[in-house]
Amino acid sequence: MLCLSVGNLHAACAGEGFMGASSGDPVMSMVDITFSPLYSSSTTSGTSGCQNWDFALHLQKEREKFVRIRHQQLLEQSSTGDGALLEAWSMLMTCPREVQPRFNDLMRNHFPESEEVLNSPERMSTYPNRVLGWIRQDPVLSHACQNDDLS
Repeated sequence: MLCLSVGNLHAACAGEGFMGASSGDPVMSMVDITFSPLYSSSTTSGTSGCQNWDFALHLQKEREKFVRIRHQQLLEQSSTGDGALLEAWSMLMTCPREVQPRFNDLMRNHFPESEEVLNSPERMSTYPNRVLGWIRQDPVLSHACQNDDLS
């Protein structure tokens, strides 16, 4: 079972983390590993009051880590436009559940490009930015996904 939480959760700088977990790392304070062996994540709308905190950079690193660990399964699910990892990937790309079917279609429609990038050595740094570009070109996803605020 894969459970992802999306909303306007705010990571606390002092270690009060998501679901009561405590961490000095604001990204990890939003990851609830109790629900999913695959991946669980949430998004935040800001970290006001945090010093030296760049959420966009940390989110990008989480995206790169996801691609590094799950690139083969992500590629397989992109080919069909369906699967739990695509749901997790859309959450990392800050897309709400309401547009999940459209996100899945986007991934399926861009499968040839995904295959090329995910099979390259530069996949970790290249693929998240490529997907962001596809999202920005889509008239629905460009408004629904909160990428303008985060990257």
